[in-house]
Amino acid sequence: MAKKTKEPIDNYTEDTELDASYRAQQGVLDASKRKAQQNADVSYQMLQKYLPIQNRASGMHGLGVSEGAMIDANNRYMSRMGDIEANHAVGSATLLNNYRTEKTAAQDKAYAEAVATLGSGAYRSNEDIDQYLEGVVGKVSKQQADNLRKTADALRPEVAQTNHVEFKGFDGKSNLDAGQKFYLQDNYQDVYVVESGGEVSDAGVLESAKSVDNGEAFLLGGKIYMKRAGKVYLVNERKDETPDYYGVLHRQLSGEYTAEERAKKKTEQEYEEWVARKE
Repeated sequence: MAKKTKEPIDNYTEDTELDASYRAQQGVLDASKRKAQQNADVSYQMLQKYLPIQNRASGMHGLGVSEGAMIDANNRYMSRMGDIEANHAVGSATLLNNYRTEKTAAQDKAYAEAVATLGSGAYRSNEDIDQYLEGVVGKVSKQQADNLRKTADALRPEVAQTNHVEFKGFDGKSNLDAGQKFYLQDNYQDVYVVESGGEVSDAGVLESAKSVDNGEAFLLGGKIYMKRAGKVYLVNERKDETPDYYGVLHRQLSGEYTAEERAKKKTEQEYEEWVARKE
């Protein structure tokens, strides 16, 4: 049979040394109670056995002394057993209160340290945050653990929004230095003329970009970025270009560019092309 794992005491989250110490001390109290009860039982049983013999030996048998003595002995026995239970209850309650006080103090200390650590920005990636939480949530109460998870969630890198917009090609130099003009294209074959804002070094942006494929554009914190060859570049509006490629790209990445708008835009482009051919 597999060894049964003891549950944490009083719904606390981790079976710590403090829990083990509490159980050991409670075990001592329980053993002391059982020993006292056994001693009381033995004394009472011996009295029941030898009191009649003693009365006969002293010539008091049949005078009612034995019955009165037995009643008195029974009362003393019941009183003794009651005292044993009461003393055990008091000792157990004191032990549990001390345990709870020490446990709460230890948890509050661990919680305060965890809040300070998370707030310091020492852990930024999802992996680092999860690893840190795994090591600390067992040292705090369940409510504190939930609060720490909420705090950590607020610190997690923002999720990058992507919508099938990929790198199309360069205009001129084959690089993405700041100011370099280049093209992006979505899965509807619409092309967006933009320019590079240069390589990005912000740790938060780079962390969010880990979920983005190379060659893909993404929206993060209201700005557009593109990931290429493992590096991340800011995407800027090209001022001298019409129509508003950047604005439409922004709406495309955020999912706001509807199918109806796209169809209307296509119809307008086809009309303009038809006019151009007539001219």
